[in-house]
Amino acid sequence: MPLEKSKKVKLFFKFITGSLLMSIIATLSSSSFPYLSSCLSDDMSRDTLRLPIHQARGGDVGDLFNEVMYVPLEQTSNSIVQEVKDLWVTEEYIIIFDLRGKGILFFDRLGKFKHKIDKVPHCKSCNNGDFLFVNVFVNKSERLIYASYGTSKDNAAMGIFRFDGSFVKEKKEWITVDGMGFLGNSIFLNHSPFVDTDKSQLEMLRNGVYTPIIERQQLVKEDYSSVQNMFSKASEKEELLYVQLYNNTLYTITEKKGLSKETLLVFPYQNSLPKDFFSEFRGRLPDVVSKKYPDAIFGLNHVFSHNNRFFATLMITNASNNISDIMYDPKTGILYDLKKIRPTVTNQFLPMSSAYSDSFFLDCDRQYLYSYITPSDVAILFNRHPSLQNEGEIPAFTKGLLENKTKSTNPILVISRLK
Repeated sequence: MPLEKSKKVKLFFKFITGSLLMSIIATLSSSSFPYLSSCLSDDMSRDTLRLPIHQARGGDVGDLFNEVMYVPLEQTSNSIVQEVKDLWVTEEYIIIFDLRGKGILFFDRLGKFKHKIDKVPHCKSCNNGDFLFVNVFVNKSERLIYASYGTSKDNAAMGIFRFDGSFVKEKKEWITVDGMGFLGNSIFLNHSPFVDTDKSQLEMLRNGVYTPIIERQQLVKEDYSSVQNMFSKASEKEELLYVQLYNNTLYTITEKKGLSKETLLVFPYQNSLPKDFFSEFRGRLPDVVSKKYPDAIFGLNHVFSHNNRFFATLMITNASNNISDIMYDPKTGILYDLKKIRPTVTNQFLPMSSAYSDSFFLDCDRQYLYSYITPSDVAILFNRHPSLQNEGEIPAFTKGLLENKTKSTNPILVISRLK
């Protein structure tokens, strides 16, 4: 059974040494990496952003959101979702990356199942393995899926698929890619810092030309920790946000300049990692952090900007204040702990995000934020807070989810619009 989010935060440091892809990458790794010149422009702006998580507040859904809608995803014998590793919402599709279910599923915007990608060509051992895809990235504007797979160094590759499920081609040279961002006509590639390569860690691909953007981190495979994707999915103001592991610096990327802004994130009254952290503890960073700096924020996950607010999941092993998902409004200076947002009639007294999700919100566009819940999330909420049933007449939709007569276990897409 999936872990609740509070437990997952404490397990962010759990290695993926059992992962097939990490085993493949490990065979390519070396004990040191060359530092490459970064393409930080001289005129790149630098800033500091203070995030007062010690003052984080909650609130009612109705105070922060104009509307919250729920779309159950159809469950058939061919569309059972076992684990939502990530999701994307386009004008046409709701796309679910199901890690344990070994597939990428496509539903229409009403939740009806359309088709899925659950096989790769030319790799029978990949299709028969315990897992199929390891990393999945979606280019919405080009309607393309990028998915890495492989059971050995010989068959590891990144496959490219169209939204209709058809296979385009595979790129073996991209097996080192563990993060992708899409902006205009450019693709930004983050290469794993655990392989011996002459590539920079971050590079831009445009018109067939690769341009190095940022130097490689000095890490080894023992320092690996789970990061979903270091790029923001959505582009607001024609820019992407980018973060690195063990680095609380937020980079702004534009297609024209590459790195255009560097923002140091400061967390007042929060433990931070020492300056000599990398050199002194290299090769055992996760263990040292969990034992010596358990309250230190060592990175960010699922960062994005939406409606002039900043969203992020804090990577922290044992936060005393139990904060993991934040929304910061720079205009008011108010920082919200998203887990403390209380359900109201605005969202039909339902949860807004699943306890099993890696981050509170997983995608957004110019209008809406997207997350998911499961039927068990609904049952857990009402069991823990029976007073919710005294808030007034429970909406019919919520009653239906509580009764769950169809016995569906498939996720329910949550569509939220901020005030």
